[in-house]
Amino acid sequence: MERNKTVFKLDKRVCRRHYKQLKAYYLLCNKKRGWEECTIINVNVANEGMGIKFHTSEKIKAGTTIIFEIFISGELEPISVKGIVKWSKQGGEYFVGGIRLTEGVHKLTKLY
Repeated sequence: MERNKTVFKLDKRVCRRHYKQLKAYYLLCNKKRGWEECTIINVNVANEGMGIKFHTSEKIKAGTTIIFEIFISGELEPISVKGIVKWSKQGGEYFVGGIRLTEGVHKLTKLY
C-alpha cells in the first residue's frame, strides 16, 4: 500500500514580514495625475532594506518611482515614503505590487 505523502514547500524568505491592512494613497512620479487609493498588505524587512506589498486597481510598471502616503491608526498625519516598483502582477480583480523603499524608511517604525 502506498502512503499519501504531503510535501511542504519551505518558505525561503530571509526577511521579517509585518502583515498590516493600511489605507494609503500613491503617486507615480512619471505621471501627471493625482493621488490614487491603495491598500498596503505588508511591510517587510530584509538585508537589502525595507519594502512594502500593496493592492491597487492598475498594473504599475517595474522601475517606476512611487510615493506613498500611509495612514496609521492613532496618527494625525499620514507618513510619506518613496520607493521603486520591483514587480506588479494581477491578483484577481486588482493588482499586487512590491516596492523597495528608498526614502522615509525610518518612519515605518511607527507600525511596530
